[in-house]
Amino acid sequence: MVMKYIQKLLTSVITISLVTSITHLPTVQAVDTDGSANTWTYEKARHLASKTLFGPNKEIVDQLYNAGSASAAIDIIFPSPDGPDRTEFEQILTESELYDPTSFENDRTKMEKYYVAKRYLDPYQAKAKLFAIFEDIYAVDQIRDRIDYSDIERTHNMLYSNALGSYKQMVKDNLFGTDGSYALGEYLDFFDLNKNNPNENYARELIQLFMMDIFKPYNNHNTPDLVRNYSEEDVAALAKILTGFTFNTGSHIVSLDLEEHNTSTGVIFLDGDLQE
Repeated sequence: MVMKYIQKLLTSVITISLVTSITHLPTVQAVDTDGSANTWTYEKARHLASKTLFGPNKEIVDQLYNAGSASAAIDIIFPSPDGPDRTEFEQILTESELYDPTSFENDRTKMEKYYVAKRYLDPYQAKAKLFAIFEDIYAVDQIRDRIDYSDIERTHNMLYSNALGSYKQMVKDNLFGTDGSYALGEYLDFFDLNKNNPNENYARELIQLFMMDIFKPYNNHNTPDLVRNYSEEDVAALAKILTGFTFNTGSHIVSLDLEEHNTSTGVIFLDGDLQE
């Protein structure tokens, strides 16, 4: 029964998104920015909805527009860190035939369907959409070698809980989270070396993929007077900062051995204690 409900709802979400984009909402136009920044228009409300929500319909856009200002509309979209009550949502998911972690290891299709349902049924759409963005950045959802479903689930829970928080904290929690975040280190082969051996490749991947790009936004190798965002000295320093990290092969819990931590750089990672 729950399975049929989810299937119908997902179909409805997709259908409504298509129909409303064609019939219920006005033709897409660029938002006029020549007027006063304080002017709140229907077009701006629609633009805000399309950027922050999954498949917003006319009713939602009307609600945001009738809020009277961008600030009031934002309060509707992001009412609080926790958002709406999630009791019914969690019950629907756990009772669904899709929810079967024991089968996810051998059935990626089933796991993907479960996550699609989880994303689109979430009562806090704006937070779910932010999670989807971060989950795409931290693309460590591949079950392989020593990465299993529980590792992916811990990473997803951590990303969701930090979706409205600090990106700096998100990076730190991916390295050494309170939930034992493990997938990122395994995904980038950080744990294949000794815990006290600086891993320059891991530090470089971490900087390039999750902390900053090689170059400034919209720049590339063909940009005149190209300036890199970081130096080789930065890579070497981060590699030393990350020494001492280790993991338990059974629990996949990541920890830091301070006795093995290299302190020669005198730099604290991301302006805070490694264990925060």
